[in-house]
Amino acid sequence: MTYHFQIDLDEESHAYSRFLTHLKYFVQRLASKEPVKTGGDETLFEMVKLRYPDAYECVEKIAGLIASKYNYAVSTDERLYMMIHIENLMKERRS
Repeated sequence: MTYHFQIDLDEESHAYSRFLTHLKYFVQRLASKEPVKTGGDETLFEMVKLRYPDAYECVEKIAGLIASKYNYAVSTDERLYMMIHIENLMKERRS
């Protein structure tokens, strides 16, 4: 993420801590090849994708890397959660 946005993140921030917690559970699911139980809310995903195109682009890069390196398809719901966390990090940084 720091490579995509070319920024330093505030590792003491609340948004960063929440993002790390999310990543911790994501990595556990990745290691066990356990996908997120999806609710399939494509409408919400599309709204967030359009509203936060930079976060979407970053998440797509992450998902592509994970797919090629670990043969794990990142679900739409997981991508949605990542976009929201990334956008929260960016908002906090802009404040």
